[in-house]
Amino acid sequence: MNSPAPRAPMSLGRHAAGVSLLLIAVSVLALLTLLPTRGSAGIQLPFLEEFESSTVVAFAGFSGCSSVCPTSLALMSEAYRDLDPRARERVGLLFINILRNDPRGLEDKYAQAFHPDFLTYTVDSQEADTIYDTLSLESFDQPQRASSHTGFIYVFGREQNTWRIERVFRRTPSGTQLLSILRDLAGNNGRPS
Repeated sequence: MNSPAPRAPMSLGRHAAGVSLLLIAVSVLALLTLLPTRGSAGIQLPFLEEFESSTVVAFAGFSGCSSVCPTSLALMSEAYRDLDPRARERVGLLFINILRNDPRGLEDKYAQAFHPDFLTYTVDSQEADTIYDTLSLESFDQPQRASSHTGFIYVFGREQNTWRIERVFRRTPSGTQLLSILRDLAGNNGRPS
């Protein structure tokens, strides 16, 4: 009776690489299902009601952040400045302070140092869960804990009275990418062409 020839064992390196790729794929898929996507269903977030514009570009961070916040806010204000005046009337800038009930009250000065048209919104306890879930944010009570927050830039568009998340930049976009999307949305009353 002939036994099958023994198979050579898979090398440890190939096995580890295969497992790593599988874990990366599962992680990416899990992350993509949690994050809002372009053209999502209508959303209701309290800070969007403050805007008369048809497009809002927003960033969630905290005053005093010295890492991703300044880069993102500078990029947003640069793209905003580069819009023609008529388009700028249809675009709002928003800085969302992710520190719950931040007693420091510095968010206005912080955001407006990048551009005077920035509106700010500090998340309070009553609406925190809705905001954090909708935007896939983490909740923070202390600035030192918030230092690892996401660096997402959100672009919201409004059609009639319904706001939608049109785009989420999970990595800092180039200025021309953001400007192009803002021009497109501002020229089309909040909806991409």
